[in-house]
Amino acid sequence: MPTEVPEMTLRQLLDSEKDELYFDGHPVTPPKSEFDDSWLSLEWKRYLIWDISELEFRYEMLSLAMNMRRWYPNKDDLHEIPDIEYFNMVKECWSEGLEALKPTDTNWLCSSRPEQRIPAVRSFAQLMRTWPRAPEMLRAWDNHWDVNTPVPDIESPEYEELERAVWHCYLQSYHDFRGRPAPLPYVRPPRPFAYDSSL
Repeated sequence: MPTEVPEMTLRQLLDSEKDELYFDGHPVTPPKSEFDDSWLSLEWKRYLIWDISELEFRYEMLSLAMNMRRWYPNKDDLHEIPDIEYFNMVKECWSEGLEALKPTDTNWLCSSRPEQRIPAVRSFAQLMRTWPRAPEMLRAWDNHWDVNTPVPDIESPEYEELERAVWHCYLQSYHDFRGRPAPLPYVRPPRPFAYDSSL
């Protein structure tokens, strides 16, 4: 005999939890009713969409990278790097500090600051270099693999070619292995709350 699940409206659910909702430790005012179309400011909506999109990009990229090792157990260059070092290589693609996967700021891959973007793009290229077919797609990097070799200025056509090769390699590899368009990182919109880096 199937048990009946009591139906609960959004309002009842929210009322049963607490007076305030929280996102990343920041209060979010609950909707006035379950039909409240004005709930959440445009700033909050933009931020939440960015957060979800960025999480998708990071987890999908990590999943693809780690699965490459599983799918190609005999590809030496994929396995000569210890697991934790390989995991950290993935995280270096979006920031220098090896923070957790949870996004808190703009992904360095789409940063406008050269001191962030160039190392992130180079890390992404180095990570993908071990993937099948990637060396052919990353030929533009042949003279730039060494971290001591300077990369052209971020505004130059030479740098644009390097970055285009990286994104082409990622998009093509993702589509080849997942059979769908790849998620992408986006610039973080302004935070709808006062930022406290200690949270």
